[in-house]
Amino acid sequence: MTQIPARARITGRLRQAAGHRVRDAGSTVIQAARDLHLSWSTVIGRMQKTIASTSLKCRAGA
Repeated sequence: MTQIPARARITGRLRQAAGHRVRDAGSTVIQAARDLHLSWSTVIGRMQKTIASTSLKCRAGA
């Protein structure tokens, strides 16, 4: 398998893993960023989107 070059785009699956790691696994944003080799801003951005989509699903079901 070939390596993805530095500064390449981040896959949606990796962004999703970052959001779930903070929301579901109880990791801090900085710890998830370190573990997944991402920037803090990438993880916090995805976490906010993950929380927002969860909130919308909860409101729709209520």
